[in-house]
Amino acid sequence: MRSQDRSEDAVPGRPATGPAKAGAPTGGAGGRPTRPPAVPGTPARRETPPAAPEEPAGSGMSGARAGGPAAGPGGGIRGAGAGAVDGEPAAPAAVPLAPAAVHARLDAASARLEAARARLHAVPVRLDAVPVRLDAVPVRLEALPSRGDDALPPTGGLRRRAVRGGEVAELRPRGGGAVPEVSPLRAVAPMGDVTPIKIAVSARLDTVPTGPGAVRRRSGAPAGDGPGVSPAVSPAASPRDLPGDLPVALPDPVREAVLAPLVDHHCRGVERDDIPRARFETLISDSGTPAPPGTTHFDTPLGTAIRRWCAPLLDLDPHASPAVYVSRRAELGADEANRRLLRAAGAAAFLVDTGEARPELLTAAEMGRLGGAAADEITSVEQVEQRIAESARTAVDYMAALAAALHERAARAVGLASSIAHRHGLHFDPARPSRGSVIAAANRRLADPREPLADPVLLRHLLWAAVDVSRERGLPLQMPTGYGRAAFDPHRSDPTLMTGFLRIVQQLGVPIILLHCYPFHRQAAHLACVFPHVYLDVGLALTGTASSSVIGELLDLVPFHKQMFGSGGSGVAEIGFLGALHHRRALARALATRLERGEWAAADAARVAHMIGAGNARRVYRL
Repeated sequence: MRSQDRSEDAVPGRPATGPAKAGAPTGGAGGRPTRPPAVPGTPARRETPPAAPEEPAGSGMSGARAGGPAAGPGGGIRGAGAGAVDGEPAAPAAVPLAPAAVHARLDAASARLEAARARLHAVPVRLDAVPVRLDAVPVRLEALPSRGDDALPPTGGLRRRAVRGGEVAELRPRGGGAVPEVSPLRAVAPMGDVTPIKIAVSARLDTVPTGPGAVRRRSGAPAGDGPGVSPAVSPAASPRDLPGDLPVALPDPVREAVLAPLVDHHCRGVERDDIPRARFETLISDSGTPAPPGTTHFDTPLGTAIRRWCAPLLDLDPHASPAVYVSRRAELGADEANRRLLRAAGAAAFLVDTGEARPELLTAAEMGRLGGAAADEITSVEQVEQRIAESARTAVDYMAALAAALHERAARAVGLASSIAHRHGLHFDPARPSRGSVIAAANRRLADPREPLADPVLLRHLLWAAVDVSRERGLPLQMPTGYGRAAFDPHRSDPTLMTGFLRIVQQLGVPIILLHCYPFHRQAAHLACVFPHVYLDVGLALTGTASSSVIGELLDLVPFHKQMFGSGGSGVAEIGFLGALHHRRALARALATRLERGEWAAADAARVAHMIGAGNARRVYRL
């Protein structure tokens, strides 16, 4: 039995047949291990034998050591133990692997690689990181060796290598951040019959596309080409700077409500053709005149907002120069520029005022087509009157034709609009004018019908005709108030000046919607509180960070079911987009303040955001 507990003595010229049994001592007295007898003719032992490079597991090479390995049966390699050091046990020889075991290990490794490939597809897209897409980059996954510079930590990691134009680009997170850990894999150039895949990288990478041609994500645009793939954006803009994002953190239901599609209940058509810079600057100015020599209308709050927020929608960096912006707009063409800007507003419906219906302006249907939204008409009663005045021959014909035309246009509209505030003022006599006074005023009007209507008698007659049609068809009546163009007298557009008119119309049940209102939004808020048929918006006041204070005041003063969103956009699509952008950002700030103070619940904030953004307009206009 004692001889069976010992390993075989080394035979000169032959390597050891195998390791000693577990627990069996292999030494002399005292249990001290002894060095196996040296093989005659072999060189002397080195004090520090060089370590052989490790080989991947399962290759049959692990366990082979310098010092005389020999092949065993079946192709296995067994270590001779010749490299042992005095006083140390001999290294165990490798156990030979049968071919079936080798194939089993290879199959298991292949299965692990396939599982890692699946996990690579499932890398989550983070909303707080700039999404970058590598469009259909073909890759091949292979195991990383466990030595050299490519060594990975035990927890594993991910390194991506993409081949572009013959060059291998390492994709690493910007700033040295950690790459999402999914598997110790490497993506290299395609080989053999490897199937190409798409990778959605949710970290900001050094190889992000730059320059004017870089694709940028815009609010309201469709998502990427496939599930889990996010469109690329400009590296110059952080997620907070994207047009569709908000400046404050909100609970998810509130955020979704603020970013939900809007009903823009007050806008006008935009120019359908390319616009030279001089014309563009005139359209973004309230004065309607060129800028003084040596200046530009881009040096205004609206001009700065266009360069900041609209430039990325045209594939430009934020704050692009005016010359670059106008040039890029012309390069895209009016149709494409309008399409991008109108869709970026994220509107579900446009209610287009026809007060400035000219051939060079888009119609309501065209606005909806380019904006990817529904579109309806708000009939301007002054625009209808202008056409009747140019065709009528007598005052009686004028009155009859005007009534018929209003009914005809109202049949295909969702509301009517009167601009008496900007043509005369809101201090008008609220009573209906007599028939005799209307006929006399009509005769004066027909003497020079091409002039814009400014007669107070005819304006009152037209206003009451609009009230009658609205009552008959159940339509609301829009009335602009507050600041407007330079030709208007602001002090005459205070909505409280027509309190008597509102009191009379209350008995008829016609909804009156006060547009713009600023800087008389407090007066308008009072009217909306005391009259059940009065509503308001403050579209033209939303020009920047101050808009949050205006929205905040209205939330404190006005019933939530009385407020609506209207961009007031006209002439250029940039104004409509910025109106929607500033509305969302201002409302988000106002709601965040109330949530932080604990004054509102998240459910209430979300409900109010839906009401102001779309719900109230759908109810009042019966959309």
